[in-house]
Amino acid sequence: RKKETRSVKYQVKGFTCITCAVGLEVMLLGLKGVARAKASYPENNVEIGFDASVTSENTLKEFIATCGFSVA
Repeated sequence: RKKETRSVKYQVKGFTCITCAVGLEVMLLGLKGVARAKASYPENNVEIGFDASVTSENTLKEFIATCGFSVA
């Protein structure tokens, strides 16, 4: 089980369907240091629990951008 030391919630732009949100969750969970990810299509947000000694908010935001979405 991955360690979680911090949690963040971002508004996300670019979700066009539920599959987008689920896809982002799956990709985030594959990222080093991410312990949990819960994206919501209706609310256009994502909540991420991560280990701050392994990854950073900047890395998370950049990764979300490479997935084709933007953090508001």
